[in-house]
Amino acid sequence: MIEKVFRYAVITAAAISALFYFITFRFPGQLTAVFNSEQNNRLAQLAAAGFSLYFIQCLPLGLNILFIMYFISVERAGFAQVLSLLRGIGIVIPLAVILSGAMGMAGIWLAMPVTECIVLVIALAGLRRKGR
Repeated sequence: MIEKVFRYAVITAAAISALFYFITFRFPGQLTAVFNSEQNNRLAQLAAAGFSLYFIQCLPLGLNILFIMYFISVERAGFAQVLSLLRGIGIVIPLAVILSGAMGMAGIWLAMPVTECIVLVIALAGLRRKGR
């Protein structure tokens, strides 16, 4: 039963993530305006440029949260905790330093999406290990 619900959740998370990414990619100016009450043009330009990079994480982020909840529900809370720590501090902080040095501001925007992708690969490996 849990695997069936999990499959539906993966499909739902993927669909919602794709929709959210489409909205952020298509309307970055309108979204940044919500947070730019001072109408700062430079801030708006930086944020709009970063949206398409930062929100690449939509799909892996949604799936990672789902995988973490799944691992908790099947009594693999330790692995779920490792995934949470990796995405919260273990990978993102070193990546932010490395990518910002290599790519400047784009590296900062990409630190979270790259982190989420790395954690997703680890989660998928953990999911595959469960089946054995």
